[in-house]
Amino acid sequence: MKDIFLKGKAPQSYITSNNKRTNNKRTNNKELIYICGDESTPNASPEDSSLRSIRDASPSVVPQLDLIYKSVRQKIRSAEKIFFLSCSVSSKPGKRNKLNIDIIPEPGDKPSKYICSLAPYKHKHGVYQNMPAKTKSWSAWDKSKDLYAELKDDAAFGKFVQRTTYTKTLSRTIAPGMLGGTVFKDNTLFAVLYIYDKEYWIPLSLCKDPTDEDKSGLHYFAKGTHQEDWAEGHYNDDELDGMDEL
Repeated sequence: MKDIFLKGKAPQSYITSNNKRTNNKRTNNKELIYICGDESTPNASPEDSSLRSIRDASPSVVPQLDLIYKSVRQKIRSAEKIFFLSCSVSSKPGKRNKLNIDIIPEPGDKPSKYICSLAPYKHKHGVYQNMPAKTKSWSAWDKSKDLYAELKDDAAFGKFVQRTTYTKTLSRTIAPGMLGGTVFKDNTLFAVLYIYDKEYWIPLSLCKDPTDEDKSGLHYFAKGTHQEDWAEGHYNDDELDGMDEL
């Protein structure tokens, strides 16, 4: 299974089906790969059709997306929990797998989008290069190292990078305090996310053949989501006392 998931290889049945559906979309014989931030490849979400990424905003509407992403990260860091996480894995033969993450901090928020280029076991040293001084004591470094040591080729990790094709509106900045990866353990493929002091193990399932309603199978071979229970809110007693009966 590690050859399937963690060495840049999608399951053969997926490759065959995907090739049949995408040959007519290739240019100069280039294989279709995941295009980070492309409008045709959104990750799944609870209300997929109604959610729009802030990467779709034009410069005139949101001229400083980097500042918005930074502000959202500060919100995530101080929050007790994250409302919704969507993960998907893309693969190209001979290339590193990519883990794509959409984060919705609270209901109603727009998703922030990130991508991790996953380093296999033999290249794990790259994950720990150029660590900012203020993150060197962060526990996720050691946790991911332990998984590499335990699982070898069944583990792969990478830093969170802001995901976009429009670098004039959003740079490919590395997010400090965020690390993501895939591990194959107990016969299950997981997306493992370390987001500041939070840790998530999200089971991933193989994508089905693409349909008109769900084209994610064109670009990803596995995906999964995590959603927290969230309080709906509460009534305002003063408002109730002052209102007439309905």
